[in-house]
Amino acid sequence: CLAEKSTGIGGRLATRSTQWGVIDHGAPSIEAGGNPFRALMTGLAKNGSVERWPADDNAENRHVGVGGMRYLLKPLADGLDIRFETTVIQLSHIDQHVHVTLDAGDGTTNETYDHVVLAIPAPQAALFTRKFGAPFEHLEEVIFEPCFSGLFVLPKALPISDRIQNKGDLALALRCNGRPGDDAKGGEDRWILHASASFSQKHLEVDKRDMNDAMLALFQQAVDCDIGEPLYGRAHKWRYSRVYQPLGNPFLIGCEGLVSVIGDSMLGPNAEHAFESARSLVDYMKSI
Repeated sequence: CLAEKSTGIGGRLATRSTQWGVIDHGAPSIEAGGNPFRALMTGLAKNGSVERWPADDNAENRHVGVGGMRYLLKPLADGLDIRFETTVIQLSHIDQHVHVTLDAGDGTTNETYDHVVLAIPAPQAALFTRKFGAPFEHLEEVIFEPCFSGLFVLPKALPISDRIQNKGDLALALRCNGRPGDDAKGGEDRWILHASASFSQKHLEVDKRDMNDAMLALFQQAVDCDIGEPLYGRAHKWRYSRVYQPLGNPFLIGCEGLVSVIGDSMLGPNAEHAFESARSLVDYMKSI
């Protein structure tokens, strides 16, 4: 089974639904460089869950989920036993098995597995694996950068570019209107904002509810027009947004071969790095 603490799939390929339409508040797109990941994107495009975007630029390998980034993953999740709103509390090594303590909101349960894969950021994986010793101590070497994102709906379209990058502490402002699968009919202007890593680190422990005005101020400082009063605004804190210093190995496996760790923590900051990490572990498991 797959334990997922959130209410749906996606992780940092995240989409928020509002009454004015969807806003992708995690990674706004993914790029495919290597042939295996390109083949995956091609397959997903054939079933209509992925499109290249923007369609008129030169980034031929930049892709988005149709209807929102989280929908990019939906075909990959079909048929899987996914337990949403379920948190892993601890792992224990008992009698050549891994005992997993889970909490689905109605009390804890204990289940036994032959192998457990942790596909989470290294600092979180380290909390579960530290007790198992080598090689999991290397997870402490991985460094992540945080990111505050701001989701805003403005009453009317701003006369500015759809994409603004690296303006002061605003790393990215991206208009969400008109992306593939966007069926919103109103004239409201939907934006996702990403603060710089330094700004996000400085404000990391500020309650996200207090960050709406700060994110809106970054946007206002970056544009030459009055953005007005938003119809909707919400800040989101990604504590482990983007890996700055990856481990350099495609995966870690320990606890007598019963526990492994994969993800972008291993090889680099992009979705393709996470894909290659998982693919390497699968190849290894097939070989033994």
